[in-house]
This record gives sequence, C-alpha cells and structure tokens, in this order.
Amino acid sequence: MVQIGVENHITNAEIMTNEYNVVIILSGKDDKSKYEKFMINNKIKKVDKLVTAWDFFTDSNPGECRRIIEDGKDVYDAIEVLKESSLHFAEKKKSNNYLII
Repeated sequence: MVQIGVENHITNAEIMTNEYNVVIILSGKDDKSKYEKFMINNKIKKVDKLVTAWDFFTDSNPGECRRIIEDGKDVYDAIEVLKESSLHFAEKKKSNNYLII
C-alpha cells in the first residue's frame, strides 16, 4: 500500500494516490474548476458515491494483501530510489476543499 503525492508549496495544492487506486486532489488556494476541467477532458466521470474496496470488506470477507516480488525487487525498493531523488514524506493534510477521483 504505497502512496505518493506532489504538493505546490505556494498554493498548498496537492495530488496524491491513496489506497485502492483512489486519487485525491486538494486544490488548496487554486481554483478547483481547473481540476474539474482536467477530469472532464480526460473522461473521468464525477460520481455521487465513490465505491472502493472498503465497500466490500466484511468480517467474513476481510480481503487480503500480498507482497509482490519481481526480479528480486518489491515496492520498498522503489521507495529507496525515490529517496535518492530527494523525494520524501513530508506530511498528510486534510482539507475541506478537495476532489476524490
């Protein structure tokens, strides 16, 4: 369950991946209509209720998580490469001005 996000420190806008391939856009001080335009231009439909894997988990169906290793590498190796590129965890923010796609 790796998440990655990019933030503009001037406007506090942020785009990040979340669990189960959900992308969260925090528009910060930016006009959120430009993000909505991006979604429309890329045929990303707006929905009233987003359905994710969490909607299917129950006590009898708790789901499962697997670690995938390919050519001796897994997702944790990617984290080390990102650190070498000066990308790192800063903080996770919450905002009332957000879009979930």
